[in-house]
Amino acid sequence: MHQGAAPILFALAQQLRKNETLAEKILWKHLSNKKLGVKFRRQHPLHLFIVDFYCHDW
Repeated sequence: MHQGAAPILFALAQQLRKNETLAEKILWKHLSNKKLGVKFRRQHPLHLFIVDFYCHDW
């Protein structure tokens, strides 16, 4: 699921979740709680990157 992400990325992702932008807050309001029928994650480590929003189901 995390595609070989380094442990430091998990700490960075947590910081990003705590300090989200206004745009991220607005988008998350519409993506959270499976409002589109699938589960999304915020600030998800993926290999060498941290993606802002991630849906494993698609």
